[in-house]
Amino acid sequence: MPAPAVPGSVTLGGTAYTFTKAAGGALTWAPGNPPAAVYGTAPNTVTLDGTGQVTAGTLESIPGFVDYTAAVTEIGKPFDPKISSTYTNASPMTVFDSLGNSHQVMQYFVKREATGGTSVYDVYYTMDGQAMAPTSEAGGVWGNPQQFTFNNAGTLTSAPIVNLSFAQPGGTATPADPLNVAINYTGTTQYGSNYKLVAKPDGYTSGEFSGINISSDGSLVASYTNGETQIVGTLVLADFSNLQGLQPVGNNAWKETAASGQPILGQPGTNSMSTVVGQATEASNVDMSKELVNMIIAQRTYQANSQTIKTQDEIMQVLMNLK
Repeated sequence: MPAPAVPGSVTLGGTAYTFTKAAGGALTWAPGNPPAAVYGTAPNTVTLDGTGQVTAGTLESIPGFVDYTAAVTEIGKPFDPKISSTYTNASPMTVFDSLGNSHQVMQYFVKREATGGTSVYDVYYTMDGQAMAPTSEAGGVWGNPQQFTFNNAGTLTSAPIVNLSFAQPGGTATPADPLNVAINYTGTTQYGSNYKLVAKPDGYTSGEFSGINISSDGSLVASYTNGETQIVGTLVLADFSNLQGLQPVGNNAWKETAASGQPILGQPGTNSMSTVVGQATEASNVDMSKELVNMIIAQRTYQANSQTIKTQDEIMQVLMNLK
């Protein structure tokens, strides 16, 4: 059995009109359809077309409006990002243009009438309050939404990737390159729970070089003031089949010879190469801690040997005196 019509009345242009609206249906005006015009007193105005459809504003804002509180997101109600009742949910997302300037992209989801076992949403996109293609806006009327459909299991059945564009993201003051954004809705579902949309943009704002670090695998990692890091190079180590065959050339440097063989190149930590330590300066190829321990051991051994010789000498002196 169809839902009962919702009655209401409003005075437009000095003329009292009554209307009914079946759930999900279009407005029906009586007597007759009102002419296309703007009614009310700013800021409480509403715009109607020649068929009595609301194209801007909301009926709830008109003085004299009586007994009508149906959701504006029903079929027949136009979308307007400035009127929260014309969309079901909205989510912001930050994007960046080619100059590193940030912009806010809004995604407006408008629930439409289901088709069979398919749920339907119209999705409109704006960037900094202006329409972002494929959405369009002209004369206060919004069109070309991206349509999402879900089956009766709550799975997205429409194309999951939406390609958005904006010709001049920086305007005339900062003429950045045209902005193209691909939004991947793969995995989006519609269930009987609270709305939640988590955006994970992969862009970032502008930043300046602030320093460089060397990781244990030899990667040169540049850091920037925007918190981003990037690998800009890699150290390469060389090994030889006969290290003893290298020829010293001074200043702790060595060169290849026929005895040493050709160098075997590799990244630190691979191909039997050692890892490296960043922010450290190598003064010698000797392990100082190990050599210090060896020196202490040698010193104690020398002292022990000295004591042995001294003891033997004392014994010999005693023997000589006994004679």
